[in-house]
Amino acid sequence: MLIHRICCYCRQPFEVKPQAGRRTYCFALDCIKARRAFERAYKLEFDRAQRNLAQLEEPDGAVAEAPKLRRCLRCDKRFRSKGPHNRICLRCKDSEIWRRASFDAVPRYW
Repeated sequence: MLIHRICCYCRQPFEVKPQAGRRTYCFALDCIKARRAFERAYKLEFDRAQRNLAQLEEPDGAVAEAPKLRRCLRCDKRFRSKGPHNRICLRCKDSEIWRRASFDAVPRYW
């Protein structure tokens, strides 16, 4: 038993066995070349989309950056920062003074 289909490249009818799956092109040389060119173009577009996805902006509008060394604004030591928003090192953020100061800065209404 054969299934009748129409080639998506040359628009000519062709027959396939049911085991052929969803193949939509015939075995004419031009159609095979067209299919390979389409697959290459699709792969290039997919790779480009993957690169663009990695460079998407974060929700607050800041561009996602790779971690880099920055100077802490409090102790002036170099540390690995997660981005331009991260300017205080973990050692300083873990200090009692930092935690107390940031808690006292929040107004209390109760």
